[in-house]
Amino acid sequence: MVVFEFLTILSGLLPNPKLETSVLSVCPSLFSDFGNEKEVVDHGTTMAPLVCLLVILESLKCVLSGVARGCGWQDFRAYVYLAASYLCGIPVAAALGWVSG
Repeated sequence: MVVFEFLTILSGLLPNPKLETSVLSVCPSLFSDFGNEKEVVDHGTTMAPLVCLLVILESLKCVLSGVARGCGWQDFRAYVYLAASYLCGIPVAAALGWVSG
C-alpha cells in the first residue's frame, strides 16, 4: 500500500508529528504490544472507527479489483486505482489530517 506509506510521511508534517506518526504507524496493531503508551492508545481509540472504515473499503477495493481482473479490464482498473488513490484519496486524507489534527 504505497498510499499508506505516503500518508505516514505526511503525518510527520502535522502539529504533533511524534504522536500522529506513532498512531498512524501502529494503527493496524494498535491494541497489541505496540500500543503501550497511554497517549497513543487514547488517540488511537478515537481513530478506530476510521480505521475500521478503511479496512472495509480496502476489502471492497480488493474484491472489485478481482472482478475487474476476471473480466479482462486490467487497464480500466489501473486508471480507476490511480484516480481514486492519487487524485481523490491522498488529497482528502491530507486535508482531513490538517483540519482534524
